[in-house]
Amino acid sequence: MTSSSTAAPTSLEAAMRRPTVREGQHLIHASRHPRGCLPTAVNARLVKAMLAEDWIYREDMDGYRLEADEALGYRGGTPWRITDRGRWTALTVRQRRLLGELAESRPTPARRDARATALVEAQLAEEVGETLRLTTLGRRLVRDSTQRREADQP
Repeated sequence: MTSSSTAAPTSLEAAMRRPTVREGQHLIHASRHPRGCLPTAVNARLVKAMLAEDWIYREDMDGYRLEADEALGYRGGTPWRITDRGRWTALTVRQRRLLGELAESRPTPARRDARATALVEAQLAEEVGETLRLTTLGRRLVRDSTQRREADQP
């Protein structure tokens, strides 16, 4: 796997709707939250749109993930959380490319640029000494992206 292939959009990804500016802000907020929670003040129209794209989900009080229609009507007070697809959507192409480089297990020096900082804040990478490495969550996102791309191949 090369970093350019990791960042290259599949026809499925190209067909996916990009988030609006406000949706992107909420997704970035959630990706940086320790438990992946959206802010409490997200309006119902945005929640419904992000839920339809599978960027967010909600659990009941027992921790079971609710179906979209159940989640919209649920009054249990649990927060909306970001999905892996939502996390991937919130990344820029350059951040995806850096994730791909890290996934190749090449020693990558810890960087002080905005994309590396954003990956660390989103809990997708971590600094280990002078090296930047993927977290478990970061590896899962890259793996899922690769699987989507391979499933999209003719």
